[in-house]
Amino acid sequence: MIKWLTSLELEEHCPAFQQKGITGKNLAALTAADLDEMGVKKLGPKKKLLKSLRELGSPKEQRYKLPTGTIDSPPEEIKSFVDLRSRSRQNQLHNN
Repeated sequence: MIKWLTSLELEEHCPAFQQKGITGKNLAALTAADLDEMGVKKLGPKKKLLKSLRELGSPKEQRYKLPTGTIDSPPEEIKSFVDLRSRSRQNQLHNN
């Protein structure tokens, strides 16, 4: 959490985060009201923190989530793709 605040050039807020028991595990759950309660009153730093918190709340794994399924039951995205490819191939064979 200290490294995160330092990377945002907001290390002056470290004591408030530590006093409130904010850790890396509960960081992403902070709200604007929480920041107010912790003494982050200036709009610029608050916006910078909230933007970074939103980014923390949506890790790459969630933003680029792969479809899940099994071989016996593939996800709908895969079924649709396979159906389109099959139809395209059938049309090519039929037209030749």
